[in-house]
Amino acid sequence: MVRSVFAVVVALMLSSCSHGTEISEPQIYVHPDEAFTLEVGQTADVEQGRLRVTFEKVLEDSRCPADVVCVHAGNARIALDVVHDGTPADIQLDTRREAVSAVVGDFVIALVALHPYPISERPQTEPSVYEATLKVTRR
Repeated sequence: MVRSVFAVVVALMLSSCSHGTEISEPQIYVHPDEAFTLEVGQTADVEQGRLRVTFEKVLEDSRCPADVVCVHAGNARIALDVVHDGTPADIQLDTRREAVSAVVGDFVIALVALHPYPISERPQTEPSVYEATLKVTRR
């Protein structure tokens, strides 16, 4: 009986260790002035870890479908989790508005493109299939 209680306690302790805050490990290594594409949840390491950029999610996508003529072009907004020299920050970038780029320390992060582009006959894009093309430059 004591052994089985001990085994349960140890199992619970071990399972609680695996539920901590996860740090995204980079899947892509890039240099400044290089455009790169991230899938949702993917992380890029810029300049040997000085800057880490994770594409968290698409916050909105109201872009006019490519096969339709619209009065307004619409906008898409993405959320990025950024760590610069160990300091975390959350930023949002837009495809058409003022926030197409953001300054983070001595870097500028710009949203170059967001795919897939809406098409009227295609159902709403699943959040997990988006890809953001970004470019990081030095200020």
